[in-house]
Amino acid sequence: MLDVVMVEQGFRILIPPGLRKSLSLTEGEMLQAEVSPRGHLILRKQVAARSVLAEEAFGMWADREDIKSGVEHVRRLRAEWQGRMEIIDV
Repeated sequence: MLDVVMVEQGFRILIPPGLRKSLSLTEGEMLQAEVSPRGHLILRKQVAARSVLAEEAFGMWADREDIKSGVEHVRRLRAEWQGRMEIIDV
């Protein structure tokens, strides 16, 4: 069954509770809107920009006691993978 929404004053639409729940939408969340070739309005949850994701990841290893330097940790991981690739002759 399709949910029906009404265009209200100021061209606002209310997303029904069932759809909000199934999409895990919260107030203030941004949606991307486009019109399909058949004239349908398509709304999608906006994916975070790369810069936002980079900011969220910055310092993610800062509190780890087992990782003294992120650079050294990545170098060690790469060396381990290189060793595995040599073993399987890739």
